[in-house]
Amino acid sequence: MCVSKISTFGRRHTSGKDVMMPTASEQTKDYEWNCPFNGKWDGYRFSIGAEQNQCARPEDCLCISRGSNSMHTVLDKGVEKIIGRFQYHDEGTGAEVKMKDDLTVVPHYSLRKIPAAFDPQAPDPPIGKVKNLPRDAWLPEYKTRAPRIQLALDKLVQTLKADLAVENPDATQVQGISNRVQKFETLSDDCMDMRDTVRKLAARPEDLVFDGKYEGAELKCYIKKKVGAMRPPCDMLNCYRGAEDEEFLQGLTNMLQKVQPQPTANTSEQATSEQAVDPSVENAQTDQGQPGPTKTASCGLLLFPRKPIRRTRLTSSTCGSRARRLERCQSFLCTARANGQKVHPDNNTVHQTTIRQLSRRSESCNCKGHPRLDL
Repeated sequence: MCVSKISTFGRRHTSGKDVMMPTASEQTKDYEWNCPFNGKWDGYRFSIGAEQNQCARPEDCLCISRGSNSMHTVLDKGVEKIIGRFQYHDEGTGAEVKMKDDLTVVPHYSLRKIPAAFDPQAPDPPIGKVKNLPRDAWLPEYKTRAPRIQLALDKLVQTLKADLAVENPDATQVQGISNRVQKFETLSDDCMDMRDTVRKLAARPEDLVFDGKYEGAELKCYIKKKVGAMRPPCDMLNCYRGAEDEEFLQGLTNMLQKVQPQPTANTSEQATSEQAVDPSVENAQTDQGQPGPTKTASCGLLLFPRKPIRRTRLTSSTCGSRARRLERCQSFLCTARANGQKVHPDNNTVHQTTIRQLSRRSESCNCKGHPRLDL
């Protein structure tokens, strides 16, 4: 993970956006996620040079470890800081790794953008991409994306309840049902993360609420009290994980037990074949040798401070499905590490997130294969 000095580059280092240098320097030793790379904010690389939007001085930009055995968080009026002792280097993957005490990092937060054409009745509906945003950009985006994810969950649950009424689904229906359950799991996890994040970042009560209607439909969110005929705003997302959803979730579990095959011994062999290193890592590493006043530093595979694993009391999938996905992700990472291979950060994040989501709902499952990773 790449972080850069707020005193040099200001705040709001939104990935993919143009680097806009601040007009006045803020006197702080804090760092924020992302670094300037070719004029844009990047999470894993930075440009070293004398230009204004480059890392000119030592420690302007750092590649830091994602994990630390000594860290804590501070939350003040919705602004979160992670403070701890981290490994770092400031000249790319080949640089000497050092240790920095009391490093303060301002993190970013994830949000999924649901496509406007989301169709829960499709065999494999696309659910969009996740992007990390700084707090000041995340809160306004929450106002627009929360209604969209709530409507997507409402429609998806309605479709899944219709699926539960199908007694003998054919092969096409089985595949569609399995895909929709996986989408529901992912969106429900995103919903829970959004609920946790907005409670943490909101400095005012109005930051928590969002519109109760979207695209002409009344959202099935949580509201405190309805007064009169007008639809009040939503106070909290409904992620369909409450006690009132227990019958629905148990129905999904029972249905998948009937339609999904059990995991086979070929899972580990298939997972082992997925060890190819992402080509973008090789491209990033070759940039370091370019001549001239500007050079590139690449952060490679790093592990940032982990979030606490939230334990959910209800499940929404079968052990067989989770075991296959869990083993596939664990095998990918464990085998790559055992062979001394580097895993591109994007791939690492995807697999770590999947393992984290599956593990926290798999206490009763016998997931064979590689041992659980320390997340």
